[in-house]
Amino acid sequence: MTFNMWIKKQKDIYGELQNQQYDSPKKQWEFFDNRINCVLGTARHSEQSYEGMFQENKDSRNNSKKEEEAKRGRKHLDEDIEFGEEEQKFFRKIFEMFPTSEKLTLIEEDKWEEFNIEDRLELFNIAVDMLENNGYWFPLSFGNWDLCNQWAGGKYQCKEDELEAKLFFPHMYRIKSKLIELKGEMLQYSELNKDKLIDEEKKFEQDLDRYLSILDSRATEMSFIQRVNKKIAKIQQLRCGLFREERLREETDEREIITEEDRYFEAGLDRYLNWLDEDKNGIDYARRIINKIEYIEKMWSIYDVRYSSAQINKNLDISELKITIPEVILEANEDIYNRYCKLGEKMEQDSKEDDVFEEKLKEYIELLRKAGERQRFGKEYIEETAKKYAKKFNKNVNIKN
Repeated sequence: MTFNMWIKKQKDIYGELQNQQYDSPKKQWEFFDNRINCVLGTARHSEQSYEGMFQENKDSRNNSKKEEEAKRGRKHLDEDIEFGEEEQKFFRKIFEMFPTSEKLTLIEEDKWEEFNIEDRLELFNIAVDMLENNGYWFPLSFGNWDLCNQWAGGKYQCKEDELEAKLFFPHMYRIKSKLIELKGEMLQYSELNKDKLIDEEKKFEQDLDRYLSILDSRATEMSFIQRVNKKIAKIQQLRCGLFREERLREETDEREIITEEDRYFEAGLDRYLNWLDEDKNGIDYARRIINKIEYIEKMWSIYDVRYSSAQINKNLDISELKITIPEVILEANEDIYNRYCKLGEKMEQDSKEDDVFEEKLKEYIELLRKAGERQRFGKEYIEETAKKYAKKFNKNVNIKN
């Protein structure tokens, strides 16, 4: 059975799609394409059927044709593949959970907390069963790494741990995605050639420090007094060269009330530590932000992480090249995974602080983008103006970066 045959037999789905003006096969594919991309983060090739979409990896291994030939013959290759029971369950669940454009908008924004937890769990189990049945790959992911053995045609990938985070810990997933995006912006930050921080950047670092204190409290159940003692010990070490062993109370008061004065005091310690990091260790603003993002990434990871390198062979028509690439080795660890789940559950139970930080993070990324665009536009304008006048006076002008 093909997808087109199956959907026509589903009177409820087919009728509702017709009512929403999805009245042709092309429009019906568009309906499911958008939703599958939000759930699995993978897109169907325009020349590919749903019967073969999730078997792309398996087919590519056995296919000796060149990639372009495989694409042109995609429909022919799919003719012998059944639209099986697992696929039918998955597509029905997709329709039941996201029948309208309003529901689609929610998953486009990864607002998975708006959906019933039982529905999310059922969708996760159905998706995993379907993909595993088709021999679909599950590359592990850490930060912005996609880890798998790359081979020709291995373009359609689903990350099982990412799917789990997206469905069950959406606040963590959204913030982590934005932090990875910010990390990329920070790597380009030096190109802005700033002599001093603007007020928005100072304010964001304060917001990030406050959020780190919240995460530390969740992850280690560290009290306000314990956090302050830890920061004072670091200040003594950086400023005075004194190493003081942190003395933490064995028991903390669960009814601890933190006042605004407490928060101001801790924020002052954070600002002073940031200054010391730059003054004593030479760690500038961009590097501090990256370090803090990587601290959060490690806190939210579900693996033990080791760094190495590996050689891969890239087959070309004329020659064979050996390329050395960075490799991140991830090892499953039950204790780390349990901690990750516990953090995610705490966040979903009370996400007020996370929502506030997510909005500030979004605003700051937008600010950085606009600053980068202005800087690039200004540089291009100067170069074009210089070239125009150079041509007018028949002179060669070299613009230095």
